[in-house]
Amino acid sequence: MATDPFNFVTTRWSLVLSASEGSELAMSKLAESYRIPLHSYITALGYTQEADDLVQEFFASKFLKEGFLHNTQQGDRRFRTFLKACVRHFIIDTKDPCRRRRVPGDRPGDLSLEMETDEGAFTQQFAAREVAADLAWDRAWARELLQRAREKLNAECERARKIELLHQFYRVLDEEPDAPSRREVAQACQMTEGAVGVAFYRMRERLKALLADEIRETVTNPNDWMEEQRHLLSVFSAPYHPNDLRDPLR
Repeated sequence: MATDPFNFVTTRWSLVLSASEGSELAMSKLAESYRIPLHSYITALGYTQEADDLVQEFFASKFLKEGFLHNTQQGDRRFRTFLKACVRHFIIDTKDPCRRRRVPGDRPGDLSLEMETDEGAFTQQFAAREVAADLAWDRAWARELLQRAREKLNAECERARKIELLHQFYRVLDEEPDAPSRREVAQACQMTEGAVGVAFYRMRERLKALLADEIRETVTNPNDWMEEQRHLLSVFSAPYHPNDLRDPLR
């Protein structure tokens, strides 16, 4: 356990360790939580038709059984980079024709010219697609964390009986084409425009805090936490697909 004043509790790492000890519930949670980023990454590498099967195979038969967890709890790590490295190695091992043709005991020097040619072609294609795949991974990862933060804010506002106001807040935040003006929100929620402004500001700040908490659970120290926040928020600033969630800090 970290001894710094932030008292980091790395929930994602706890799930990994539980899963590595045979917890089916922990494995299920990991698979459910990160299926979409994994699917986005694999799709961007060009395996569109196989993405669903590859994600399932990764979690079911590879993730905890192929040495991916070796020394993962040592040093400063970010769960995002760790998991991407795991799936990257999995894809290379699964799709590289050279590796698939090897049998136990083969050495690189034993490979035929044909196999070396296949390996070169695969490496070139993989490298050409990897930049786009990395961006797809980071965007999907950021969307996943933001969606979790939104779900927590939803629960809080529902308990406070402010769910309708929150829905209006999201419409404005996401810049929907028919997003209401502050005056229209005030009329719909029977509030003053000033009260709507204050409420939206508080929701925005709360969403920022919840998102920071989600990011915090995926790293092991405060320095990584701050850097990870900067990186993931920069992802929202890059050109994005229309389905991307908006930057909550803008």
